[in-house]
Amino acid sequence: FYRIIIYDWFSMPINVLKVGYYDTFQEQGKFKKLASPSLVRFDSLETKQTYVQVNFKETPYLDQFIFKVDKPEYFNRSAKICLKKKDKKGRIYFETLADITLNSTSDLTFYQYDFPYTAFYIIINNEDNPPLEHIQIEAYQLNRYLMAFLESGNTYQLVFENDKIVGKPTYDINFFKDNIGKDVPILTTGNIKSIPFKTKKEVSPSTIWIWIAISLVALLLGYFSYQLITEMEKK
Repeated sequence: FYRIIIYDWFSMPINVLKVGYYDTFQEQGKFKKLASPSLVRFDSLETKQTYVQVNFKETPYLDQFIFKVDKPEYFNRSAKICLKKKDKKGRIYFETLADITLNSTSDLTFYQYDFPYTAFYIIINNEDNPPLEHIQIEAYQLNRYLMAFLESGNTYQLVFENDKIVGKPTYDINFFKDNIGKDVPILTTGNIKSIPFKTKKEVSPSTIWIWIAISLVALLLGYFSYQLITEMEKK
């Protein structure tokens, strides 16, 4: 136990309402493995580099890379994650997104939060060493959770759209987040389906009707012009 002595001889007594301490801890985030990307590699003797083209079928929004390398047993290579681009003259160049180091004594794990690119390159500097063999890349996405009050026995749908997301929404539950217990049940969703957005087709008037309307207007103008000329001749 602890004893607290407060010297308040010349002041009003302190009304102690609560005594306690704060404890903090860190919890490792949980990741979900994504579908493996397709890899195409090219070893250049001229530049002493290995080019690994990484392709995902859809936007991954990944948060973690894990490299798998079979040989050699010991290696330490500098590398970079790049995008392949063209300048105004059509010349190809690589834009560096991140610099990494592939070291055989590490777990070969790298983090790129919300990585949105479906196609990119890993360029490995081999120097005078033989290229790395059987390179594989595993991609993982950090699990994210939504907290909501749901009633038992009801069926709920989660509808979301990426294009119109501006910022985080503001709900009343944010005010009560400190009162919610830690043991909140975790629910999983079913298969995510893409819902086609129905747009109203703009009905464009047929060109035939436009020409018919123009012809009628021309006939009316001609008729009134003829009547006006006839009246003037009579006078």
